[in-house]
Amino acid sequence: MVRHQYIYQAIKEENQEHGYSIVALCKLVEVSRGAYYKWLHREITKNESINRLIADEIENIH
Repeated sequence: MVRHQYIYQAIKEENQEHGYSIVALCKLVEVSRGAYYKWLHREITKNESINRLIADEIENIH
């Protein structure tokens, strides 16, 4: 599921920004709608949370 993270994020953004259908976007990039929704409603792990904080700090320093 992690390997498709960027694809799922793109689907989410295209749906929110342009109103494209989730079904159509999933078909376009050949991922299942179920996998997308599983990713969308996942719980963020402790490690992922720490990684986000580190990435934000690096961006602020840069």
